[in-house]
Amino acid sequence: MRAEELSGSTVLKEMALLKAAFNVAIREWGWSGFVNPVIGITLGRSRRRFVRLTDDEANRLVRALAECDNPQFWPMVELALTSTIRRGSLLKLAWSNVDLEAP
Repeated sequence: MRAEELSGSTVLKEMALLKAAFNVAIREWGWSGFVNPVIGITLGRSRRRFVRLTDDEANRLVRALAECDNPQFWPMVELALTSTIRRGSLLKLAWSNVDLEAP
């Protein structure tokens, strides 16, 4: 079965898409008497992957950064290694988001 080959989050996204498509067909296209077959199917939540570097991996990354020519790269990597900030949030971070006087 195809669902066995997919991650839980992919299955949830596809089920949400199917549910929305059937809802549009019923509401917008007038499929009267049609019952959305996805309604009533309960799926568990997908497990979020939390990946953290091992100490050895972090040390190798730091050693590799010593050879990097871009001086702005190290502070970004240091922040990523020492915080729980997500990659997308880190990349969108601006100085206006930083409060240097906060405790």
